[in-house]
Amino acid sequence: MAVRVDLDQKTIHAAIRDLIEPPEDSRSIGIPLRLRAELGRQVHRRYGEASATGTFTPEVSVALERTVDGFAAQLQGQLDGLIDTGDTLIVEEVKSVTLTGPELRAATPQAFPDYCLQLLLYALSISLDRPGRRVRARLVLCSLHNRAQRVLEVPFDPAATLARLDELLRAAIREAEERRRRAVMRDESARRLTFPYFSLRPHQQQLMDAMAEGLAARRPVLAMAPTGLGKTVSALLAGLRFSLARDATLFYATAKRTQQQLVSRTFEDICAASGLHAGTVAAVTLRARERMCPPGHLMCNVETCPFLKDFGSRLAASRVEDELLNQSLHVTPDAIYARGTALQLCPFRVSLRLAARAELVIGDYNYVYDGPPQERDDDERRSVVIVDEAHNLFDRAREYDSPFLAREAITECRKRIRSAPSRRRINPDQLLLPIAHAAPKPTLFTRLAVFFDRLIAYTDRRFEEAVECGLAFADGCAAVEPDSQTWRELAEQAAGLLVAYALHNRARKALQADDPVLAVLRAVLRLSQLLEEPAAEFVPFLAGPAAASGAGIGILCVNPANRLAQQHSKALGTIAMSATFTPLSYYRDVLGFSALDPLAVCVPSPFPPENREIVIVPTLDTSYRRRAMHYQAVAKLIADVVRVRPGCYAAYFPSFDFLEQVRPKIELPGAEVLVQTPSMSEDQRRQTLETMRSGAGVPARLLLAVMGGVLAEGIDLPGEALVGAIVIGPALPKPGFERGQMRRYFDESGRDGFAYAMLYPGMQRVIQAAGRVIRNMDDRGVIVLACRRFAEPTYADCLPADWRPDGIYALLAPQPAERLRAFWSGR
Repeated sequence: MAVRVDLDQKTIHAAIRDLIEPPEDSRSIGIPLRLRAELGRQVHRRYGEASATGTFTPEVSVALERTVDGFAAQLQGQLDGLIDTGDTLIVEEVKSVTLTGPELRAATPQAFPDYCLQLLLYALSISLDRPGRRVRARLVLCSLHNRAQRVLEVPFDPAATLARLDELLRAAIREAEERRRRAVMRDESARRLTFPYFSLRPHQQQLMDAMAEGLAARRPVLAMAPTGLGKTVSALLAGLRFSLARDATLFYATAKRTQQQLVSRTFEDICAASGLHAGTVAAVTLRARERMCPPGHLMCNVETCPFLKDFGSRLAASRVEDELLNQSLHVTPDAIYARGTALQLCPFRVSLRLAARAELVIGDYNYVYDGPPQERDDDERRSVVIVDEAHNLFDRAREYDSPFLAREAITECRKRIRSAPSRRRINPDQLLLPIAHAAPKPTLFTRLAVFFDRLIAYTDRRFEEAVECGLAFADGCAAVEPDSQTWRELAEQAAGLLVAYALHNRARKALQADDPVLAVLRAVLRLSQLLEEPAAEFVPFLAGPAAASGAGIGILCVNPANRLAQQHSKALGTIAMSATFTPLSYYRDVLGFSALDPLAVCVPSPFPPENREIVIVPTLDTSYRRRAMHYQAVAKLIADVVRVRPGCYAAYFPSFDFLEQVRPKIELPGAEVLVQTPSMSEDQRRQTLETMRSGAGVPARLLLAVMGGVLAEGIDLPGEALVGAIVIGPALPKPGFERGQMRRYFDESGRDGFAYAMLYPGMQRVIQAAGRVIRNMDDRGVIVLACRRFAEPTYADCLPADWRPDGIYALLAPQPAERLRAFWSGR
């Protein structure tokens, strides 16, 4: 149970272990938390079995009552063991540790202050409950390396322990008072929030009202609004008013970093207009761990990184959290990195601590949606989530639940293990989670090699059986029936090996970032975990040598809706917004909102329709089978559009290959051509956008980019920075194994498989790319849709209704130049 302080009733309820500040996970060595918890349970079980005598009582419930500063505290706990020797009661607390033999022998109580404090509070409860009896306290350390134990006698002074308890209770009261003060301040801030700009755009108030209504009714909000209407400020205002009034944190989740700066600037504008200053509210932007690691090695362990040594105590002493939160409305990753580096405190961990205190947290989807949902009490559901460009969440969420174990990775691990110089010296016979039962017991590295051999043989055998059975392969992959029993056995072995290998590395201080052996063992555990709960949306598959990923075995998530629904239900409120929720029923379904009674709002474009010209060129065919015959015609169309009215244009392609085939055929003498590449860096992307916005130096500028990429979504190119977009065909995903499995799944579940797997995702990219053109009320521009398919009802129905007010045939222009000249001349 959490520490619960009622300031009005002046009561405190808590578990003793929760009252103590939990120690930093300084001995994290790569063992997953769930497995680490299981190891701890095994240690306690073995301790209880070994200690079972007439004088020993395991798992004794204890209670403490104490009054401090007028607050009545009631504390509960469960000590691991109580020994009654007749004249003395011995309280024992058991902790599993990763200490090696020499470290265990050298251990002292001073090295485990939090464990000792928990033990002493248990001893205090026994002392108060049984006055007159002598009480001793012992900390029992059990090493995961070899099951060795070390019993540390911890001096027990009842008066000193009472004084320490009073300190803890007063700290809990101060924290509760600070939370109330913050809640009052947040509530006052919520009432002061005001729209930061000169005027509302048409329909913007409707959007904000719908968002506020949905949040107040505890219904998720699906908001579709055209690009440029002002979704960011609308969602921030509605979200902040709701979250601040409820003392909750607003998390603004983005798919791309390009959107994060706009969010932080808008937050600062809202605060400035509302009279809120630094120290009152704060926003924090989270940056990926690999970009916040000063040493650059990503070995997040106290034994290998000085930035993590004594992190908690040094962070508290530095007061850097207060410093950063009070000096700026928006705490940037650069500011956190600079202060963390100067103080030799891990910048990434500092950013997470700041995020726990901030009113607004800006970060990638993965901070909200990556990882299995965890059950939480209602009182702990203190977050409100805004999902920006939410059409991207479907594929991102599928990736989170689509683990793959490559045969090449297993082979490399086997080579690594067999060549290890220390392999013959390791013999952890007493390890928990035994991984073999044969005698004599082999060494750890031999066990690992045998396990990897088994994995390779298993994947090879499954592939051969699949070929012999005539399974249909696509892209070198084939769906197979789950082999849950085998994977359960493999996972049991992998768990034991993972622990043994991690402890081996820790003992020899050979910890390595992203250790490939640990990665393979974790992948086995993840695959087994998903196979334990078979569901139609998880498709086990085999990949052969011809697959793009190489040979291996994996699970493909074809629909993450159920997992997403569990995550949505954890939040106090959710706003998912996009310019491309067409059709809305599809996104409500695949994003996990259908069962949550969402409130849907669709608002029309606020921009004058006469400022935009949309044409469809039906003479071109960009389908995969026919596009090669139209490369030259596509190049000519692009050049013709730019020549009508020189300026800044973007041509968006469905793939890099298509782009490269057309690129050399474009004839635009004197024009500057900018090209997106698959390996484009963040700096190159930024420079490209700056060049587009500069608007000087050349009469015409053309950007060649791909739909769905960083230059087609989430960027702002207002005014003359972009006056036209030529969209080359519907950006349907490439047919293959993955999309085939998705299509089959949705067909079998009663939906339109082609639409769900191919059509809707492809047309969403089209609308996003075209949406870069009109960004404000004064923008004028053209959108050219180049492909006959745009005129077909199946595709045309996916286009926004305000694009085709007079029907799709009114947009057809086999020779679009004359239409575009008329538009630019104002005729």
